Amino acid sequence: MINISILIPVYNVEKYLSHCLDSVLNQEFSGTFEVICVNDGSTDGSVEILEQYAKRYPNLKIIHQENQGLSVARNTGLDASQGEYIMFVDSDDYIVPGAIAELYDFAKKHDSEVVIFDYIRQNDKTGEEIKITNKYVYEKFGENTFNVETADKYAYYDLKVNTWCKFYLRDLIKDIKFAVGMRAQDNLHWAYVYTKAKKINYFPKVLYYYITHRDGATMMTPDISAFHFLKISHMTRDILKESPYYEKLKNCFYVRTARMCAVYLKGISKDLRKKFVDEIKDFDWDVDYAEFFNEKFRQFEKNDMRLIKFILEHNYKEICNHMEQENLWKKDYKYGVSIVIPVYNVEKYLARCLDSVVNQTFPKGKYEIICVNDNSEDKSGEILEQYAKLYPNLKIINQEHQGLSVARNTGIKASKGKYILFVDSDDIVALNALEVLYNYAEKNKSDVVVFDFYRGKPGVKNPERCHYKNIAKKYGNKQFNAKTADKFVYRFIPVAAWEKFYRHD
Repeated sequence: MINISILIPVYNVEKYLSHCLDSVLNQEFSGTFEVICVNDGSTDGSVEILEQYAKRYPNLKIIHQENQGLSVARNTGLDASQGEYIMFVDSDDYIVPGAIAELYDFAKKHDSEVVIFDYIRQNDKTGEEIKITNKYVYEKFGENTFNVETADKYAYYDLKVNTWCKFYLRDLIKDIKFAVGMRAQDNLHWAYVYTKAKKINYFPKVLYYYITHRDGATMMTPDISAFHFLKISHMTRDILKESPYYEKLKNCFYVRTARMCAVYLKGISKDLRKKFVDEIKDFDWDVDYAEFFNEKFRQFEKNDMRLIKFILEHNYKEICNHMEQENLWKKDYKYGVSIVIPVYNVEKYLARCLDSVVNQTFPKGKYEIICVNDNSEDKSGEILEQYAKLYPNLKIINQEHQGLSVARNTGIKASKGKYILFVDSDDIVALNALEVLYNYAEKNKSDVVVFDFYRGKPGVKNPERCHYKNIAKKYGNKQFNAKTADKFVYRFIPVAAWEKFYRHD
């Protein structure tokens, strides 16, 4: 009898394959184990590497198939396996010395159907390593046996869905097939396993290295992955509904679905946004929101569900505006700069202010002027109307009197410029201000440009120049931020909104 079958799908991983095979085939184990490598139509040197190892290790078996993807390769390996226990290893990953012996002994000791273990997520580009654990489950159960009935609902959410961080009794999973040609297949597979297994144990030890950002990775685009994820989520929900545990697990399932939808929404291509939003709307979100928001989920997870709720309750245009305002989607900037001018009872000064902004040396088609009339009671509104007739890039927004802050916020929401400049309606700006600031910000990729200003009455000779000499002396044209700058910088930069040039994002 073979104690363990290790299943390795292989596709174009010649750079990583030897390391993977060495980690598996050199395991010290007193029992017997087989290694089944399913070559999924590799076109690089992976086949030659497999054949070289097969000559040296009699327990390594190679199965060749046409390229059909990870799911079919795993299913092929599972069908061919003869071990009492099954372990999946991706061919660009590796396991630690002694891993299979420790897992087998642990599983036999506890009569486990599934053993879940820790792993390291290793960035192949930077070498950064992050340890991934199941802390919540360990605090609840330690190494004791649990299952879907004895564990609370949060265990389902805490447990990682990845197939390769588990050690399975073959009799438990032999008839559970991976969804063919689908990304996020592990979600569906784990839903099957978790609702079926009676004896699950957690072994709190790192036994696996999961490699990310590797060369030549055959990853699906975010667009394809997004739609695959929703299809898998449909199937996963159906599995949960067919089990007796749907009501118990559904909120954990939906928060995981909402989390991934929020991630995909941020990265999906613009031309597919509406289609993905429509599919989110079509998804059966069986959520009692009052109940959900009282659950023990983290704040960012509740925010993900609030985003889903907003999408379900609003039309696509409103969703686009919300996503842009929350910086989840980048705006399509119609202009290089938006000048936002709050206006309230400034008839004496307004024309002079407007003359300074409409006569900028910056190209007229590259900037907009948004004047927010905060329910002025003098002739400010009439002056705005006169200028709007003369200058197509000047727009007026009328609102009830709510104060400077609300007027500025209104202007920001309506703005379509890559950068924003606030101008108070009793002030003026230099006629080359936009040209200088925009070119400077673009050249330096600035988030904020702070600039000097004059303080004084119009027409006064030699007005007072407010110059940040302490900062200029140390930083000049160098970039800085809150982390890199000396603490005195925060003290000496005035807080006024109008003496800064901001990137809209």
